Parts: sequence; C-alpha cells; structure tokens
Amino acid sequence: YPSHAAEVAAGYYNTNGVDGYGKLADTFAKRGQAMVDFTCLEMTDASQPPYADCGPQELVAQVQSATLHAGLSFTGENALSFYSAAGYNQMLTYKP
Repeated sequence: YPSHAAEVAAGYYNTNGVDGYGKLADTFAKRGQAMVDFTCLEMTDASQPPYADCGPQELVAQVQSATLHAGLSFTGENALSFYSAAGYNQMLTYKP
C-alpha cells in the first residue's frame, strides 16, 4: 500500500508514481484481445485490520482503471468465502 512491498517482491514496480498495473494492461493490450480477471472485489478497506496497512478498494480501482484505459475487459471475483450481502454489494460497486 504505501510501500507496495508485495508488488515489488513480485517483480514489478508500482510505487513513486509509476503505474505498474497500467504497464501490465498495456502489455496485454499490445498482444491482442485480453480480459483481466481480478480478485478481492468483495474486500473493503474498513474490513482490514489497521496493522495490515492495505487498501483493497484502491487496488481494485487502480487495476480496473488501468484495464479500461488499455481498452481491455475487466471482470473479477471474490478472494474469500463470504456469506453476507455486504461482500456481494461491494463486488457490485465495480460493475460498469
């Protein structure tokens, strides 16, 4: 989130104003028609413990924006099992 440690450890740079997801989406778009299927759409920032210092809503919004900007289709799924309307409704917020 502030440090993007997981992303940097995974091998791509997504910090200090560099849009790592934008570069990834652009690469997919250059290779032909693609669809981005992302996860964690049911998660909210408020449902994360403060010590985790993470922002799933910002992450999904960044990936969705990069995907749509590159002209690709965006779809998603839940990462966790949930049995409440809140998680489902959160997923619906990303529906175009």
